[in-house]
Amino acid sequence: IPDMKIVRFFPYKVNPSYGSYDDLEEEVSDLMASQIKLLNAKTKIAMSLTAGMDSRLSLAASKDICADIDYFTFLTKNASHIEDAKIAQQICTENDLKHNLYQWDNNKNSEGLKEFEYIWERNLGIRRGILWLNKLYIDSFPKDRIHLRSNIAEVVKCDSYDSEKCEPLSAQQLANLYTHTLMKNDDKVLRKFSEFINITDFTQNNMYNYDYRDLFEWEYKMCLWHSWLLLESDVSHDTFLLYNNREILSKMLSLPYQDRADKKIFIGMIKRLWPDLLKYPINKKIYI
Repeated sequence: IPDMKIVRFFPYKVNPSYGSYDDLEEEVSDLMASQIKLLNAKTKIAMSLTAGMDSRLSLAASKDICADIDYFTFLTKNASHIEDAKIAQQICTENDLKHNLYQWDNNKNSEGLKEFEYIWERNLGIRRGILWLNKLYIDSFPKDRIHLRSNIAEVVKCDSYDSEKCEPLSAQQLANLYTHTLMKNDDKVLRKFSEFINITDFTQNNMYNYDYRDLFEWEYKMCLWHSWLLLESDVSHDTFLLYNNREILSKMLSLPYQDRADKKIFIGMIKRLWPDLLKYPINKKIYI
């Protein structure tokens, strides 16, 4: 900071081999559960729930303190959001958990929306989220609670690449990983990725045994997308991410590609922490 320079500080060592899979699964499960208990000791929590894998693991990690948490889901006409709401409500009802559904009602929620939209767009410049949901957050989100989100787990899932197609690190390859649109060949985009590589020392020599594709997902794609999203909700509440922990992500990244692509450790941790949660579909699939 005194020199106003960007300096790479991670990774700073080789990521150790995972050794025993069972030991790793147990260790990361304990880290997840301990982290949420420590958070709960400091502040009240509201946790967003979907029908997806990542929030199901967050829910499993919260088992010992679930009575203290306000769970919630937002609902739109989107099919995936409808599935989210259906499964989240079923889980919460059958396990006696507090659950709130955020759904827009023009007859109840429209007051002040135009004024909110004007300020919102001036503050952001780029929309990244749902206008009415952020207005509902302003009006309805519990003022004394922090929002526990389940993002950033994408870093370990290999969603952006195929293990059999590993091109050398270059500006063009980062553009390919970032988008499938024609923008990946735009000269301005390629120049910006060259700048990213040079300014942040994003080179193979600085990555030890980490895969550059995982680090790119972590350092660039997640940070860009998620920071925009949080800027929109920061007006009403603070946010905490269980997965946003270098110890947890590094340990999960030590697993083989196929295990990560198959979400093996996610299922294993849910089985350890709260196995009954696997009887409910995860993205319409049963994992029991």
